[in-house]
Amino acid sequence: MQNYDLEKLAQQIEQTAEALFPDMVKFLADIVRIRTYTGEEAPAVERTLEELRAIGCDKVWMDSAGNALGQIGTGKPVLLYDAPLDPNETPDEKEWLYPPLEAVIK
Repeated sequence: MQNYDLEKLAQQIEQTAEALFPDMVKFLADIVRIRTYTGEEAPAVERTLEELRAIGCDKVWMDSAGNALGQIGTGKPVLLYDAPLDPNETPDEKEWLYPPLEAVIK
């Protein structure tokens, strides 16, 4: 079994997350804007797969249920990101403070 310096690994993760923060915000805003009603999830899945490729996943695919998946690593351990993109149906948009498919950052 391989030994890991967990403190060093945690620092690397934190530094990487800080560097990716602007891109993460843009990605999340993009995803919020995409209507994902039942049967209309494909654009959100494609956008998620695009982002997984951009962050350097070793393997990116969509499973049979329509979830976007990304794998980092090829040995042990690997990190698997599973992105189910459930519908965000909004029956009455007038009840929302902001339009539900508009990314508002406050």
